[in-house]
Amino acid sequence: MANQALFGVTPVITIHNAEGAILLQLLFQTFFATAALNDYFENIMAIVRRRMMSQPMKEHLKRHLLSVWLCALAYNPKLTLDYFEREGLTNEFFLQMLQADMVNSFTNLYERKMLIIGLSSALNADVMPASMQPHLLKII
Repeated sequence: MANQALFGVTPVITIHNAEGAILLQLLFQTFFATAALNDYFENIMAIVRRRMMSQPMKEHLKRHLLSVWLCALAYNPKLTLDYFEREGLTNEFFLQMLQADMVNSFTNLYERKMLIIGLSSALNADVMPASMQPHLLKII
């Protein structure tokens, strides 16, 4: 369902493809601190990555997709950072998240909370990837 919503050509409601990203955010939040999504984790992350690379990309959809990754960090920081490292996304993710215009584009309270929770979870991970270390000062 999320895959169809993310890649559908004609969005069914006014948030234009973001409903799939919102569903994935809610799944990660619902199953926080469990292993319920571990079997599906790689597929979810790959779907979000594939959509992040496709065009057209409206700003609100990009925010929702980045929020999925923030929710994934809250769900399981180790799995998420391992995925980012394996795919070479760690540096790119933190560069995008910490840009002033991206941080300022998170205008509602929910988005700001996810930004704080996701980045805090990354800081609290058991093992911090070397590619994340240059971003520590900005995260803090």
